[in-house]
Amino acid sequence: MPDYDYVVVGAGSAGSVVANRLISADPSLEVLLLEAGGDDTRPEIFVPSALPALFGTEIDWAYLTEPEPGLDDRRIYHPRGKVLGGSSAINGMIYIRGNRHDFDRWEAAGNSGWGYEHVLPYFIRAEANSRGADRYHGGDGPLAVSDNPALDPRSEAFLDAATELGFTANPDFNGAMQDGFGPFQVNIRSGRRITSAEAYLRPVLGEPNLTVATNALATRIVLTDGRASRLDYVRDGETIEALIRRELVLCAGAFESPKLLMLSGIGPAQHLTELGVPVEVDLPGVGANLHDHPRIDVAFGNPSPTEIDPASNILEVAGFLNTSSDPQGPDIQFHFAATLVNPALLDRGPGWQIIVCPTRPRSRGEVRLQSVDPSVHPTLRFNYLTDSEDRAALLRGLAVARELGRSDAFAPIRSEELFPGADVRDERELEACLRQMMDSEYHPVGTCKMGTDESAVVDPQLRVHGVDGLRVADASIFPEITSGNTNAATVMIGEKAADLLLDAT
Repeated sequence: MPDYDYVVVGAGSAGSVVANRLISADPSLEVLLLEAGGDDTRPEIFVPSALPALFGTEIDWAYLTEPEPGLDDRRIYHPRGKVLGGSSAINGMIYIRGNRHDFDRWEAAGNSGWGYEHVLPYFIRAEANSRGADRYHGGDGPLAVSDNPALDPRSEAFLDAATELGFTANPDFNGAMQDGFGPFQVNIRSGRRITSAEAYLRPVLGEPNLTVATNALATRIVLTDGRASRLDYVRDGETIEALIRRELVLCAGAFESPKLLMLSGIGPAQHLTELGVPVEVDLPGVGANLHDHPRIDVAFGNPSPTEIDPASNILEVAGFLNTSSDPQGPDIQFHFAATLVNPALLDRGPGWQIIVCPTRPRSRGEVRLQSVDPSVHPTLRFNYLTDSEDRAALLRGLAVARELGRSDAFAPIRSEELFPGADVRDERELEACLRQMMDSEYHPVGTCKMGTDESAVVDPQLRVHGVDGLRVADASIFPEITSGNTNAATVMIGEKAADLLLDAT
């Protein structure tokens, strides 16, 4: 049986980071990195504007939720990267860390060392920011962070509309403050997407102390005297047993990390017993606390559309706005898309859209095993919009987005309102639109929650409660979602997790 100091499951936004930092810190450490998908050879991965073409392909897990009770029992599609680089290979390349209050709330909930000033050095360490290093940014890290070289004129119109309505301009959402409207920074360099695999794995693939196994599906964690001693995985139809000398690190994401724990008997005892899985550790929080940024789109027709630059990620500009009395930062994020990107709107002709997302949704769901077969997707139920404040926040954001879309700045490129439609004004009609058209921003988090309470799965050192030698380091450990796109924070978790592991040696 092969044995390794560390086994890392998932070569995505966190796993690539963990593997790089471990083998770079100490050449004597032997690390096995498993990826359920294949190599990142598909050329569209690296063409920023081609991102919609990646959905539903062989590099996408292509999950579907169960019928969602708050959405007229619709099932919501969730793309997740199944390839080296994970979801950083199919996402929108947007680099948003979240709000400083997000991390301070994590720490206040009992997660010592996870406040904003504690995590900021890890964000900085990761960055190779095209603007250079300063108080908030790094200049020589592995991960390319840059400005879009030239904004699409339609994106410029969105920023002009925000100015027309009196909103604050903000050139750096990851700097001193998040509020305001401005351009995103992106994980693109010289017109090419930079995934976590490109940034962290590519430079170390030839190192003798790193073994990368693609098309390798983790199937079971074996415990010996309460310690993770072995990981079983399937590759090319063969079951391989990898012995673990030090620690096993799950970086498989908000769906697959809790699934693997439950397949291994670590999770809610009643659920495991119902499926015939022997209970190793009764941990009720595994798979709970599932949440995501819901979204609704305001779309307008464009009488004079032009092509998107291949080097553009389509979502070039944004706004963060507080529409409530909550002092914890903006409660709404707006994205602007220079073309229609919502699949439900593509048949309505050329146009553009403003995407509305509550930054701190309250609705919670769960991940559960559908089968004891590791190749079967888990069941996902988010319970979208079952909390009334999520509906209220979307409606507040929707009103602002419609006002932006009807501003004079958009007049040259605006025809009719495609969605919700100019005649849809009544609150009941708008709530019906939410149920019928709300979609996901594809930011699932929270299913292996970090904390010290009874619902927590990992402690502030990311160690799974009740198990030795086992940690989780991915978006599943978020106690609550960050205010904005989640990939940058997931990379940060990988950076911090590597230090936690090395400090324990």
